[in-house]
Amino acid sequence: MIFYTTSAKRFAKTINDEAKFLLKQFSDGETYLKIEEDIDNKTVWIISSTQSPNDNLIELIFLIDAISNMDLKINLLITYFGYARQDKPKKGEPASAKIILNILKNYNLNKFLILHIHDDALTNILKFEDIILFDFFNEIIKLHNIEIIIAPDKGAKKLVETLAKVNNCGTGFIEKFRPEQEHAEIIKFTGDAKNKNVLIVDDLIATGTTLLNAARVLYEHGAKDICIAATHGIFTENSVPAFEKSKINKIYVTNSVRDNINSEKIVIKDISMLLKKLLK
Repeated sequence: MIFYTTSAKRFAKTINDEAKFLLKQFSDGETYLKIEEDIDNKTVWIISSTQSPNDNLIELIFLIDAISNMDLKINLLITYFGYARQDKPKKGEPASAKIILNILKNYNLNKFLILHIHDDALTNILKFEDIILFDFFNEIIKLHNIEIIIAPDKGAKKLVETLAKVNNCGTGFIEKFRPEQEHAEIIKFTGDAKNKNVLIVDDLIATGTTLLNAARVLYEHGAKDICIAATHGIFTENSVPAFEKSKINKIYVTNSVRDNINSEKIVIKDISMLLKKLLK
């Protein structure tokens, strides 16, 4: 039996086996949830995403608690773990990612999978399996005859090295710094992109400033054609128009967060069948 929270309902169409639960709000805005299925002696999965609004997170926690109160083991697949970028708090800031994982620690999670989390070091707080959909990236590399794969920051370096080894590509690395939140500036590019088909890979696209700046630097270094592949397409603020105006050829994301967007350059890949393979 699979419970799909509101943030993951789009996957129910393909994966099926949907278990029902009632979700509503009281007149004062409080969330109410009730399991409406006989799930005794069943293998239970929850598929969810915790991006904004915060109602998505509350719904997930309430659902986990309701199933736990029925003395059932829970398997949890989070297609996008919101707050993972708030993993290194500075003075005066909450440890937001740690807070959420500590809440989940209260429950007996049989399996806990997160799709391409921003910082896999968070496994030190609560053990989970970080799922990277290599088939998604490999398909794009072959489609565009990619010759060099670029890591736009330190976090993507390990993934780039793995993809490059499998696909016999070169690698490149961009160093950046953040003068303020959600704004990145390029310090240095290491690699050879001249006259090459380039793929920049990352875990997510939010404002897009890092990737747009990276593409600009790569074109300045003579790149022939540039594509971007990221697992999660958040696309905040004016990121979509900015990508539309850029010289970037295509931007590929999965439907981990959404399944449609109004753009000729942005391609959203359905990963429902890839996720279904994880539900064992």
